[in-house]
This record gives sequence, structure tokens and C-alpha cells, in this order.
Amino acid sequence: MDAAKAEQKRDFPDWNIVHSSEDRWWAFFAPDRRKSRPDVKDVDLDANTAAGLRAKLMAAVS
Repeated sequence: MDAAKAEQKRDFPDWNIVHSSEDRWWAFFAPDRRKSRPDVKDVDLDANTAAGLRAKLMAAVS
């Protein structure tokens, strides 16, 4: 696992982070967490970069 993915997983443990071989990034909010975290605005996110995904994750959980 690359360092950027490990960092995302550490900082956003309720999310499943996917980094594809085509260099796209996705995050999926864990289904078992949805009822306990109604404040989360989006349950699936995508971005072209790790930094872009981080920005979307931060917005989704704030």
C-alpha cells in the first residue's frame, strides 16, 4: 500500500479508500457507520489525486 493511501486510511478510518491502477482515488463511507454518523454528507467520493480526495473527505466529515 502506498504512503498516500495509508495516510488517508489512518486519518479517515470510517472510510474505505481505493486507489486504482489507473491512478484514480475513491472513498466509500463504511455502511455500518452510516446510522451512527448522520453528519456525513456524502457516502462515496472520487478524485483524480490523493490531495483532491483528502479535500473532499474533509468537507464530507465537517
